[in-house]
Parts: sequence; structure tokens; C-alpha cells
Amino acid sequence: MTRRIRHTWPVLLTVSLVGLAWLVAACSEDDFAGAPADRGQRAAEAFGGQERDAVGEPAAPAPAPAPAPTQTTVNVGLRDFVIELQVASVPAGEVTFVVENRGSSAHSFDVLRTDLAAEALPLAEGETQADVNGEGVILQGEIPTFAPDETRRITLALAPGRYLLICNEPGHYILGMVVEFTVT
Repeated sequence: MTRRIRHTWPVLLTVSLVGLAWLVAACSEDDFAGAPADRGQRAAEAFGGQERDAVGEPAAPAPAPAPAPTQTTVNVGLRDFVIELQVASVPAGEVTFVVENRGSSAHSFDVLRTDLAAEALPLAEGETQADVNGEGVILQGEIPTFAPDETRRITLALAPGRYLLICNEPGHYILGMVVEFTVT
């Protein structure tokens, strides 16, 4: 009988150690190895519903995501000596002007930032065109001369302010091809 106990003792020890290791692993998995979000939730429950940082202080709120840049499209029609706008005001950000020449003559399209009145732009080139680089005027972008029945696009990053949209073909601005445009 003694001989039998000697052989059984190592087996019992091995089975006990394996069982103990299994029990420790099972407890560790449930109590300590949860996902970080799960641990945060458990910590929040322990502190009355408010998440805490590593030293027990209330956790700082996550920063708000940055707002997406504004992108706006404005349809513009150019007729002989008239500019037609879909809208006269847009939010600041990227603005795409889709400009259609609906007239019988060639036109251009200039976007000017200015506080000057529509009829008060400085003149250049024998006083038949606006001086888009004159005092009080900042040229933001332009579409060069294009033919009737053509459509062109220009995308500009516009800050809040007052703008004038003009056709600056010789004589067109002074004949009234100008319109006010606001960026808020």
C-alpha cells in the first residue's frame, strides 16, 4: 500500500497545480483582463457613474471633433450686362462658383473683396474696366474671358466679408455687370 501512495502523490500534486492554474487564469480573465472600455465602465460604476482617471480624479471630457469645412456651390449666370446669382450670401469656407455664359458675347468673372460700393471701383485701361488691383480692392480669383454657351468653375477659400462679382471685359463693368456678394 505504501508503494501505491508514492505513485499517487505526484499525480495528485500535478492535478492540483493544473487546477489551481486554471482557476487563477479564469479569475484573471473576468476581473482584470477586460477591454480598456470595459475597465472604464467598471470604474465609472464604482465612482457613481462618473469616469475617473488613473489617480481617481474625474476624467477630462473628450475634445469635440473639429467642424468639417464648409463647401458651397453658387450658380452664376452671365447675360449681356447682367449677373444673375442663385444666392447672394454664403457661409465662409470653400465656395465653388459655377459660371455659365448665357449671353451673346464673351464674358469674364472676377471675385473681388472690397468695402467699396458696386459703382465705386477704381477704373483702369482707359476707364472701361475696373482696376482689380486698385486701392481698396483685393482680387480673390478670376475666370478669364470665355465664349457664349460655355460654363466654367472656380473654387475659392473665402473669409467672412463683402465681395463684388464682376465681368471685367472692356465696358461690361461700367455697363452694370457687377453684383454684391456676402460671406458670413
